[in-house]
Amino acid sequence: MSALRSKVALVTAEAVKPPHHDPDMKPSLAALRKLKIDASAACWDDPHVRWEEFDLAVLRSTWDYVDRYEEFFDWLTSAERRVRVLNPSPIVKWSTNKRYLEDLKKRDMAVVETWFIEPDDPIEIPDLPELVVKPAIGAGARDAARHASADDALEHVRRLLDDERTAMVQPYLSSIDHRGETGLVFFNGVFSHAFKKKVLLPSAARFSDELYAKEKIKRRKPDADELALAESVVEAYAKDLLYARVDVVRDSTDKAVVLEVELAEPSFFLRTTCGRAAKTFARAVEQRL
Repeated sequence: MSALRSKVALVTAEAVKPPHHDPDMKPSLAALRKLKIDASAACWDDPHVRWEEFDLAVLRSTWDYVDRYEEFFDWLTSAERRVRVLNPSPIVKWSTNKRYLEDLKKRDMAVVETWFIEPDDPIEIPDLPELVVKPAIGAGARDAARHASADDALEHVRRLLDDERTAMVQPYLSSIDHRGETGLVFFNGVFSHAFKKKVLLPSAARFSDELYAKEKIKRRKPDADELALAESVVEAYAKDLLYARVDVVRDSTDKAVVLEVELAEPSFFLRTTCGRAAKTFARAVEQRL
């Protein structure tokens, strides 16, 4: 299909409006339009959108799906009957539940040590100096917190379980304090760019109700082992996807380990590359047309 005749929706949400916003949206739309693609933002939860009028819908900032999980996937499966959606629903479903870390571990990929606790499971808190507790289905550090006390971590886990959510417990890695996370972005299976991300997790007494946590972002060249690890994840799960983001940190032995695999609605932080990555993203979308 010629890009000149193509109509593309970048899918966001009604909730992603001031004071919330998607910083990737403006550069993405501009780059697509430079390729003569008729691109526009469309909210997944806007009942007036006629999805069948688009040639392609690209999930971008549907960040309120956490609180509307079943509703969101009902929409997604319905939308896929009317328009091609990228990334597709099966991989989106897999990617939005962090139990996928168990799948990576089974493939001998290095991941952050993680304990998952279901609502009916006995609760066992690992004996570690500092812990991170968060929901297995969550985005933007919402309902995530860092704990120096096992009692505080236990209370947090119980809070999640009481809400019928799966809790996950991880060691807090001190490398994040000085190094942060390395996010590696891929378009159509090819590495595009990386960035340094530092998110300040709230204490046990403070939980964020924002759609996403405030982050400090800088451009970063990934270390060779970080890139190799991310590429192995993409080769296994995302080589045929429009986009993927793999977040890598270093454990207590300085080994690169996967923290998250984002295949549903990740921020690309396009502005960290002065527009180059926006052009790469637009070209990747063009290839799909």
